[in-house]
Amino acid sequence: MKSLPISSVIALIFMTLFYFALSPFIYFRHDDWLMLGNAVSILPRDWAFLWKPTWFTSPQHEEVWFFRPLFKYIIWVGYQLFSFNSFLWTLTHWLFLVSGTLLGGKTLTLLIGDSKPSELFVTLVLCSVGIHFASVVWVGEGMMNTPQIFLLMLATYFFAKSSVWSSLASVLIYSLALGFKESSAFLPMFLLAIAYSLNLCQRKKPLLIAHFGLMISYLIFRLGILPFNPGYKPHLTWTNLIKPLLFFGCFLFLPAISLILSHPRLHLLNNSFLKRLVLFVPFLGLLVAPHLGHSFFSPGWLLLPGFFSLWVLVFCLEPQKLKALSVPKWALFVLVLSALPVLYQVKRIRWLEWKDSQKGVHQYLRELPDSTTGIYIETCTDPSFPEVTFQRVVGAQENLEHIWNLNHSSPVTIRLLPCGRRLNLAQLPIGSVMAKWEFPNFTRNQ
Repeated sequence: MKSLPISSVIALIFMTLFYFALSPFIYFRHDDWLMLGNAVSILPRDWAFLWKPTWFTSPQHEEVWFFRPLFKYIIWVGYQLFSFNSFLWTLTHWLFLVSGTLLGGKTLTLLIGDSKPSELFVTLVLCSVGIHFASVVWVGEGMMNTPQIFLLMLATYFFAKSSVWSSLASVLIYSLALGFKESSAFLPMFLLAIAYSLNLCQRKKPLLIAHFGLMISYLIFRLGILPFNPGYKPHLTWTNLIKPLLFFGCFLFLPAISLILSHPRLHLLNNSFLKRLVLFVPFLGLLVAPHLGHSFFSPGWLLLPGFFSLWVLVFCLEPQKLKALSVPKWALFVLVLSALPVLYQVKRIRWLEWKDSQKGVHQYLRELPDSTTGIYIETCTDPSFPEVTFQRVVGAQENLEHIWNLNHSSPVTIRLLPCGRRLNLAQLPIGSVMAKWEFPNFTRNQ
């Protein structure tokens, strides 16, 4: 902490306090329950499940998913340590992200030989709320994305060093990152672009060959042998292409736009900058490409390309341009422009009011006796906020089945009823209970 420049220290303290202030409003939702249900309830019954490219959408139904064994394992470890303490989960995500960011800055100093790029990168990443918000506050995104960032940056840091042991560590850590998320596979392209930019290809040739050999072997195994998740098969319509491109474009170009706004007299688009930048375009493009062609967009997808695009932007700036930059001014523009869409979305979907519903439903399902045979929940959406649905705030029927499975050993039938379809106790099967959700209130009816 003492070796950090004052701008990075201020950004770190400010953003840590920001997430600390948000922590009372954070709880588990939707996919979080799927991740916890798979890793905590199902994995210990059969540890071979760790190596299967599948997951259980409900406790009884297994589907093709992704090959992410270390992600499944770290969720299990996290539950043993934190249980349902959402603050400790959030803190863990933040610590992984901060550690990866500091490693990214340290790597820039090691490669460029100047501390200014490190100060810029660390401060800008911390201030880029839009790219890391979802990965910090959601377990399902956070325990996948933030360890991945940490491991990829650690592998890059060891790549930048010169010893044999560092080279071995770089390859080993890269292989661990592959166990968290498939997009880790493209790291060698990033390392090649760095080596080419700094005329290190000859010296780093054996290490690059090792990295690319592992990448190619992994991709053959992952794409040629393991099944593909049908839920992520792209549907290339204009809407499914333009929508994610707009999201990625807005957040990935935001630091560059902020730089232009905060330093209007600084001319960046020279040959040196563009020659370096173009080397990284294939890598950055591959981080974005898998998320195109889908009818949905997860804000957690922004972290990996957003993080690396910031690193590339700082790396490509000329040394004399770096010295002319005001880090606080640029960081302030990034913070404001990045936070505005987040704050707008938080207000639009009333996110700060979600926790009571989420925790209320969780506690209700935990406290029901094992003898319960059926749970019926009437779900009512406020017409003024049509996007604030039970499925979005708490989860779908399958998510609730995972919550039940985390706390009970007996089977149960769970049904979500539309608003107005409330059943009388006399209409319910024996052993069944009825409740009502009307955002933000959850009412128990025994």
